[in-house]
Amino acid sequence: MLKKLITIDSIQWDSWKIFFADERCVPYDDPESTYGGYHAQVFSHINIIPSNIIAIEDYENPTSAASKYEDKLRLSVPDLSLDLILLGMGPDGHTASLFPGHELVGYSGPDAIMPIFDSPKPPLQRITMTRNTINMAKQVMFIVTGEGKAPILSQILSPSLSPSPSLSPSSSSSEAVPASSSQDMSGAMCVCNPLVQYPCSLISPQGALIWILDSAAASMLSTDIITSSKI
Repeated sequence: MLKKLITIDSIQWDSWKIFFADERCVPYDDPESTYGGYHAQVFSHINIIPSNIIAIEDYENPTSAASKYEDKLRLSVPDLSLDLILLGMGPDGHTASLFPGHELVGYSGPDAIMPIFDSPKPPLQRITMTRNTINMAKQVMFIVTGEGKAPILSQILSPSLSPSPSLSPSSSSSEAVPASSSQDMSGAMCVCNPLVQYPCSLISPQGALIWILDSAAASMLSTDIITSSKI
């Protein structure tokens, strides 16, 4: 999906500033580096101001890296209300570097970026936006693909059983919509199940919450959730 953005000439990349919701504490040229991967596949192909891509510093010291990254974030976005945060979902329901059962999932302190030293998924050391920071965004978009995500996704997304304030025009809404793809995609109006405590289910931004799913990821969603299908 992101690779297709490269081909859209109307995007004014020089007006973008890009932060990372999480990053592995590794050198930029390490295969595990999120920045390195995006630079090779996206950034090196677009006319974006290099200083507007905010990369991690002090990767050998996660505490320092998190503090410096937060300073840069707050300097650019003092109220932390990022225009859009793109997130994925792991087959365990994790997002960013917020993993099920980890203490950072429940963190509600003042820090916007936190270090992690014991990630259940390697590499062990990372930095991540907190749940509260993600929820400050004006819009959050999950992009979820693959059959392996289907079981957890079916637990996280549930039909709205009664009128929900989260679906009102004046507050956060959650919508699963088809992505631009040649695959069958499923669209659904839904809300996150409040009884399911996977990290993904705890994301509730100020504005829209959008789920973009391929047919494999959506394969276990009930017919009550699916409201339309497109190709």
